[in-house]
Order: sequence, then C-alpha cells, then structure tokens
Amino acid sequence: MIERAGYALSPLTLSVVIWIMPPLAGLLLRRWWVALLPIVLRPLFEIGLNDGWWGCCGAGENWQFWTEVYTVVGLVTTLAAVALGRALASRA
Repeated sequence: MIERAGYALSPLTLSVVIWIMPPLAGLLLRRWWVALLPIVLRPLFEIGLNDGWWGCCGAGENWQFWTEVYTVVGLVTTLAAVALGRALASRA
C-alpha cells in the first residue's frame, strides 16, 4: 500500500477515486478528451496491482470484471458529465 503521512491507499479506495475523478474532471473541464481518462487509468491500475503498488493482497475476487465495469461506467458518466458541463456553460 502507499503510505504517506499516516494513511494507506487500498485498491478499493483507489478504484473509487479512479471511478469518480474522470466524471468530475469532465464536468469541470468540459473537454471531450477527458473521456479518455477511464481508458488510460484502467491499465495503470492493473499495472499497479501487478507491480505491488497497492500492497501485496491484490484487489479481491473478480477484480478484472469490476475494472471493466468501472471503465465502461466511467466512460459513460464522463461523457455525460462533459455534455452537462457544456450545456451549463452555454446557459451562463
């Protein structure tokens, strides 16, 4: 696990951050290229698991399935957030 300043970042915590960050970035930045973040972050998460960046215990049962779900849901929600951000910006 990554330990800094007395806290540890578990694979579950990291996966939630990876799932929330792209839609939030899409809403704030309002750029279509932000939709690539879920696609880029998934391999980084898997590389980190293989190299032990997140500790020695892995991510639990069916983690491959759930990373695919996170990628698809992240892509869809990021696209929706970009569209919402652009719609809100055009109204202002």
